[in-house]
Amino acid sequence: MLAKRLSIVSLYTRDFEASVKFYEGLGWTPDVSLEGFAVINLGGAPLAIAVLDHLAADLGTEAAELEDGGRYGRYVPGVLVDTAGEVDGLFEIVKNAGGRILTNPATQPWGVRNFYFTDPEGSLWEVAHVPNLTFGVQDAAIWPVP
Repeated sequence: MLAKRLSIVSLYTRDFEASVKFYEGLGWTPDVSLEGFAVINLGGAPLAIAVLDHLAADLGTEAAELEDGGRYGRYVPGVLVDTAGEVDGLFEIVKNAGGRILTNPATQPWGVRNFYFTDPEGSLWEVAHVPNLTFGVQDAAIWPVP
């Protein structure tokens, strides 16, 4: 069974700096801020803001295919799991349930193990394990990663 945990919503943006500045204007200060990637802890699931080219690279496509809703849109709900092995197990579950697999499980250079899939309507999802990420009340992901 896929974990019943909506752990993160990722927003992929053309203008990373302007997006971060906008959310800071709402009073939402990033808890993690790296080049082209930021995480803002919100009450349920964190909001990740990242450069659109990052998602395009993960999916093996061009950023233009994701522009203005494009093929998959630019918001990606994510299910974060406790172990890298769970990513592989959930890959099989998603595949057997009829999900359209976009990428196979892979460990990224920064240590995250993930894969992407779509539901029958084409909505994009990510399943990932982030090393050292912990979960708190109601399984909310806790950033920054220790």
